[in-house]
Parts: sequence; C-alpha cells; structure tokens
Amino acid sequence: MKDENAREKVNFFLPLTVFTLCVLIFIASFFLKPLILLDTSEQSVILADFFSELKKGNTDNLSQHLIADEEFKGFNFDDRLLNLLLKKNIENIKFEEKYAFRTKDGSGVVINISAEYLDVKKIVRDSVDELGEFIKSKLKSETGSAELFDQSGSYNETYIKTQLSNIILNKLEASDYLTENMVGILFEKDGDEWKIVLNKELSNLIFGLN
Repeated sequence: MKDENAREKVNFFLPLTVFTLCVLIFIASFFLKPLILLDTSEQSVILADFFSELKKGNTDNLSQHLIADEEFKGFNFDDRLLNLLLKKNIENIKFEEKYAFRTKDGSGVVINISAEYLDVKKIVRDSVDELGEFIKSKLKSETGSAELFDQSGSYNETYIKTQLSNIILNKLEASDYLTENMVGILFEKDGDEWKIVLNKELSNLIFGLN
C-alpha cells in the first residue's frame, strides 16, 4: 500500500517538476538570448584596432572608430606633465573581453572588458601629499625657504612644479599604481558602421581616472 502511495506521489510530482523546469529554461533562454546569440566579432576587431591606434597616437585613425559629442581632436593636454601621465597610462592599458550584451533599446552593443591601467588619480594624490611634506621640510631652513620663494616673495612656481614633476616621474617607475577594473565599451551604429561611443567610462579609462 505504501509503495502504491509513493508511486502516486512520484507520478503526480514528476510532470509538475518537468513542467516547472521547462518554464524556467524558457524564461532563462529569453533573458540570456542577447548574450548567447550576440555575435560581437565585428565590434571586437574595432575595439582591438582602437586601442592599437591609441597606443600609436594616431588621432586621425582613432576618429574613424569614434562617436563623440564634439569634433575629436585627440587625447592631449597643454601641460607637459599631464601629457606624460596620459601617455604612461595609455602605454600600460591592457584589456580582456569578458561578455557582451545589447542595450535596452536594442540599438547598441556593450562589450565589458577587464582593463588594467594606471591609477592616475592616486599617483597625483600621493605626489601632492609628498610635495607638501617636501615644502614643509624646506621651510624649516633659510636656504630651503629661499628656494621656495622668488624675489617678490611669491612661491617659486617653476621650482615647485619641477619638484612635483620629479616626484611623479619616480612614482611612474614603480608598479604600485597598476589597478584593474571592469569597463563597459559602448558601440552604436553610425550609418552602416559600428563605432565606439566616447563616453565618460571610456574617457576615464584612457585618462586613468576610473
């Protein structure tokens, strides 16, 4: 009698379990479809070309891959030190594609990459702190104070900026400032061509500000 009851329970629950599994698989396939069926080979080639041209500093070639709010004129600063930080970060950028998905409206594609780059914000912050300690030590002696100020009594900006440059250069030689983060690279159609959208997330990666 017990065996018959057990069989009846199995016969009752088995179809229900199979039905539940089928529903779950259907729901999962609906949500995962963009991930499973998405072919990003074209975007992957563009992404590789973009970072290759970025490291070479080819502004004209970079602009062909980008959608930007304003006319793209390259990544650079008027300040030599800031340009050095930018160049060093670009040299250190490495990335690996992880997964891709379509945007909510279906018009764009996002490739998530694991990116390694310089933490420029931390370099600058630590360098400014070190410069502050340097200035404090100089102020303790007459000779040091004379170096810090010009004849008018104002801070000697050239001297101080040179010291800051030296501090930053020393930190760039160390590997302590490499960091890793997930970055979403957005692609949208420009006519018939896929292009990379130059948004805040990508800009922060290039400038080491993520």
